[in-house]
Amino acid sequence: MNFNQLVSFYHVARTQSFSKAAELTFCTQPAVSQKIRKLEEYFDIDLFDRSSGIALTQAGERLFSYARIVVEEQEKLLHDMKRMKADEDNSLRVATHFAVMNNFVMDVASKISQTFPDISIALHEASPLKCLKKLQNGEIDIAVLHSSIVPDNLDSVLWKEVDYVLVVPKDHALARKRIDSFEEILPYTIIMPGNDLKLPAREIFDGICAERGLKYEVSMENSNIDLSMKYVTRGFGVSCVLGYEKIIKKNSERLAFVSLRKFCPPQHIVVASRPDASLSKAKQEALDFFMKN
Repeated sequence: MNFNQLVSFYHVARTQSFSKAAELTFCTQPAVSQKIRKLEEYFDIDLFDRSSGIALTQAGERLFSYARIVVEEQEKLLHDMKRMKADEDNSLRVATHFAVMNNFVMDVASKISQTFPDISIALHEASPLKCLKKLQNGEIDIAVLHSSIVPDNLDSVLWKEVDYVLVVPKDHALARKRIDSFEEILPYTIIMPGNDLKLPAREIFDGICAERGLKYEVSMENSNIDLSMKYVTRGFGVSCVLGYEKIIKKNSERLAFVSLRKFCPPQHIVVASRPDASLSKAKQEALDFFMKN
């Protein structure tokens, strides 16, 4: 038995859901299921009654009473240690993924360094899921992410709003007109993020098509905005991306960016933090400055 198995068991038993436990522990549902099986193999007894959903057996109830004490005390200990470290550490630790880092965070971090000479900014670039894991583990102070992927057990505050755009070559038919109906996009092959990434652009298109009984053809799967610009330029298809100002400015000579606000709600970029986290006065002032820029 290891501690991660016990944590997974605790969250499954507490939430009565394998999927919620997976979200809270930042791993996949199959991984949670495997940890529960390993625990049952270790104790050589069933912890859940599979015939009635996710009901605990008598052995499961006994283990849950133990796990609750261990996990909750461990969380209190981590909180105390992080608060003590925060009081000593004048480094504001920020994690985000490449697009948000490149288009927003680096500029604000530079301003903070100039305005608050006693505060250092430690920037971490990682995938959204890794950013969340770092935040949950206390490795960073804040994560700057799209609101759609931030779980309910974290605090989040709106920071920026970005519209979706359709990227097409300058000489494309859709570049010369306003798109009045979603159906006008569908005759063209589209460059989209992979389904497994669960990114909002793909989910929005899939949702609209499912609702209206429509279909679209994906010419290639890609989640890197800079690469999407190159693929559109080379004629591999059109692409739905977030219209970051820097991206549009950089590519405006060879590509057109058509607003999709009529069909796709803007994406909210939020600053996420742990509800039990605390910052030193100096770091809080730097974070307040961050939120205003």
